[in-house]
Formats: sequence, C-alpha cells, structure tokens
Amino acid sequence: MILQIEGQLVEGKFRKRLNRFEAIVNIDGVDNLVHVPNTGRLKELLVDDAAVLVRKFDNSNRKTQFGLLLVKTFKSRLLKHLNI
Repeated sequence: MILQIEGQLVEGKFRKRLNRFEAIVNIDGVDNLVHVPNTGRLKELLVDDAAVLVRKFDNSNRKTQFGLLLVKTFKSRLLKHLNI
C-alpha cells in the first residue's frame, strides 16, 4: 500500500502528550504544539524522544501549524501512520 501525503513533511522528536488532541514535538531544536489525529492512548508509541514525522500546514485558521503523522517504533523498525 502506498500513501500519498500532501504538504511538507518534517522530522522531529516527540516530547510529551498534553491531552487527547495535542502534543509537544521538538523540530530543529524548538518545541512545537502539534495536533494528534488519533485520540487513542498510544502510550507504547508516543514515548519521550521517539522519532516522528509531522505534516506542516500553511493554514492560518488552524490552532497548530503541524499535525502528527508517523511515529517510528523501535521494536519493529516500522513507521506507524497515526490516521489509520
């Protein structure tokens, strides 16, 4: 299966989850508020310093500039898409 993702993709490091919909991700040394599209707990995936991929949005109407898209799991060396 091939996923086509529109928009700029940016690598970052997961810092912490604030609530069901928001998290902090460090991108280029700066902590950013990001939207978490999956409201599940995901505690086994969203661990401190986990490598993540976020999508950058150029929409000034959004509360966050980034959306959390993928997280790299260290057990399986796979990227897990958070919207699926």
